[in-house]
Amino acid sequence: MLGIVAAFFVPDVRRKLGLEKPAAPPSPTQATQPLQTVAAPKSSAPVAPKQKTERHPNATVQQNKGNGSNSSIGSVVQQGTNNILQQGNGNQATIVGVVPSPPRKLSKEQLDGLISAVSGQPIKILILYGQHDEEAYQLAKQISEALVVAGWTLIQPPTEAMIAREGGGPLYGMEVRWHGARLPAGTPVHFDSSTPWGALSLQLKRCFPEEFYVSPGEGAESGSVTLLVYANPKAKPAA
Repeated sequence: MLGIVAAFFVPDVRRKLGLEKPAAPPSPTQATQPLQTVAAPKSSAPVAPKQKTERHPNATVQQNKGNGSNSSIGSVVQQGTNNILQQGNGNQATIVGVVPSPPRKLSKEQLDGLISAVSGQPIKILILYGQHDEEAYQLAKQISEALVVAGWTLIQPPTEAMIAREGGGPLYGMEVRWHGARLPAGTPVHFDSSTPWGALSLQLKRCFPEEFYVSPGEGAESGSVTLLVYANPKAKPAA
């Protein structure tokens, strides 16, 4: 009797006698599985590419740091005559080179004076300017238009010509030529305002006194005037 009671209360005895029901297998939802950590997706925002800085061959870039601060000011120094495109704030540009001279140009008062001075003496004129010289062309064109208003006849529109001094190098200023007795170099010339070339020379010399020349010569065409517009004297390189 005591053995039967012990069998009911001792687990090992109950299992051996078949009195203990086996434990049910765990359900699939209760199965133990290792935990997996899923990382948050990385931001898909585009990353701005690094800007490539290209340095102009005629420019040097300097950085001048401020006193006791982490900021700096970009300084662009150019050597040459080209342009610099600056991007950003705080840029300082110093251009080292030849600054273009202001172009020669007749004012309205000078144009009126020229037209008035030569209006009574119409004549044919040939106007030439230096090759590849836009500034000389614009001045030649302005003078030609004024002379046409005054009644002068253009042999042809202002014409580009290869003009150079003996031995090479550009010529500067302006020259008026007409048919007449050749004078030795350096001889003073009196501008006779009663002649077409005299009136023209007098007015142009007043407007452009720097390197103004006259050249009467027997080789010049009779009954006409030739005006040669050379390079701007203000653009002449320093000696």
